[in-house]
Amino acid sequence: MKRTKLFLPFLAVLAAVIFFAGSAFTTEAKVKSFTYKYWRIIDPAHPEDPSNYEEIDGSTFSSLSCSGNQTVCKMEAQDDGSGQPQFVVGQDNLPVVDGTNVIQRTLKN
Repeated sequence: MKRTKLFLPFLAVLAAVIFFAGSAFTTEAKVKSFTYKYWRIIDPAHPEDPSNYEEIDGSTFSSLSCSGNQTVCKMEAQDDGSGQPQFVVGQDNLPVVDGTNVIQRTLKN
């Protein structure tokens, strides 16, 4: 009987730990949603510079076409918090958004 009295509180504590650990894991596992904005390059000679882009609306983005031999003329990316697109510069000196080189995300005519 003495073992049962000690076992029940231990079992309750164990169940509580498992419950809270599972809740924390579930909360962490939620997928973050990101809001992408549309950006147009200002000076095509410098696609690696985040300050070289201006935000545009979706309809302008859809109708905008790249001209000549532009490597990048527009992209979809998150705002970095300062009104500029968030990206890293890849080895080829071109912007990379979410692991995808922007040239692959750019629509060209």
